[in-house]
Amino acid sequence: FYTPLYDFVAARQSESWIPLWNPLDHTGIPLVGETTTAVFYPLRWLVYALPLNAETAMSWYVVLHLLIASAASFQCARWNGVSVLGSSLASVAFAASGTVLFLYCNPPFLVGAAWLPLVVGALVSRDGPPSRQRVMVASTSLSMMIMGGDPQTGLHAMLVVSAVWAFRFVGGRAN
Repeated sequence: FYTPLYDFVAARQSESWIPLWNPLDHTGIPLVGETTTAVFYPLRWLVYALPLNAETAMSWYVVLHLLIASAASFQCARWNGVSVLGSSLASVAFAASGTVLFLYCNPPFLVGAAWLPLVVGALVSRDGPPSRQRVMVASTSLSMMIMGGDPQTGLHAMLVVSAVWAFRFVGGRAN
């Protein structure tokens, strides 16, 4: 489903900066209004701008997001005080886990999973309140999730972060 869709979007973007309409889905739908098309996602633009056929471009897209998932989980672990060895194990375990690795067949959810550790890690780190840099990392990661076609994971990440903050606030007031 996604290989021909992303190839179609890339072909339309080579003709027009913002492709507005997909006549191939149902009786036609707006591309911008359908999040899974990832029309505004910069990494899809980058991969599909390369002179690759659709299958190779999708393979690179998947591998790129598995690498992002690995690097993001490493950084999340480091922000939370885990050793380099432990962070390395976390990075491999997260990216190779069934819940992430097998999202290769559903790229929008793979995008959300890849950026998720940066959002959560940056905002729930025990090293005091989030720094300006970590807030920027989290907000950029959230926007990548949304543009990549997975706004639900961004919403759920912020619900979890809000719950952690609320429990910490209530726990701190109880002491």
